[in-house]
Amino acid sequence: MLNGTNTPTIIKAARTLGDARDATAVPSLLLVLERCVDTQQPGWRDIAEALAEALGKIGDGRALPLLVRLENVRGIGFIPSIRGAIAEIEPQSSLLRPGSAVPADHAVLLRSVRSVTEDAASTLLRTVE
Repeated sequence: MLNGTNTPTIIKAARTLGDARDATAVPSLLLVLERCVDTQQPGWRDIAEALAEALGKIGDGRALPLLVRLENVRGIGFIPSIRGAIAEIEPQSSLLRPGSAVPADHAVLLRSVRSVTEDAASTLLRTVE
């Protein structure tokens, strides 16, 4: 459905994949998004917007390079969707904070080791107490 030619079908497929939050769909979504922007067939902006939103819902960092590149294209017409997707993906791609952490839950945040008094490996791998 994602590789079809019917605009509503492609949009529905993108939304379904985004709602499923399945990271295995990211390469296909990226391929279709890039092809969509390159060819600019009728309805391409609506399709591209749905694809960008789906990528944002999935939250996979592999989408960031293409989204950032598209964000810098003038007159592309769906920049708010691109920026929304980037805003969704970037916090989940950070090495300092797990993507599923609740912002107020400071106990799960990763912190740097200030003083190593134990074996370095056990200090770095210690679970939250």
